[in-house]
Amino acid sequence: MADRVPQITPPDADEWPEPTPEQLDLVRRVLAPHIHRARAERAEQPKAA
Repeated sequence: MADRVPQITPPDADEWPEPTPEQLDLVRRVLAPHIHRARAERAEQPKAA
């Protein structure tokens, strides 16, 4: 029989620790290229009247 993966219930938002400055820097570095690309794409689109 295949091993079952236990279902993990995520904690409430209040139980999550605050991110460290290092974690925030990592997230910013990872997301920065995507954010800049999305901004550039939006800038190229004509504005709706």
